[in-house]
Amino acid sequence: MGTVVKPGFYDGAFKKAGQHASDDAIAASMAERGPGRSALILEAIRSLGPDGFTADGKPKTDAIDAEMPEGSDRVTAAERDGVWAALQEEGAT
Repeated sequence: MGTVVKPGFYDGAFKKAGQHASDDAIAASMAERGPGRSALILEAIRSLGPDGFTADGKPKTDAIDAEMPEGSDRVTAAERDGVWAALQEEGAT
């Protein structure tokens, strides 16, 4: 079984990442993309090698995109930052 992401994961992750979108905008964006998107992004980040990260340590969005299922929408920097902040909070890198 893949990673299970708690309900409300995106909302908290975006707030922790310092994103300034409203709660309604975040919820609408995540609803459009589907409930499993955060788990897919999380798995993609965890599968990256050292070259999949920027000099400041964040995962590259292009590298995440390459690991996402075919036909997925491109991962935005805000999505990456939200999932990355949650991973950092867990102590995972």
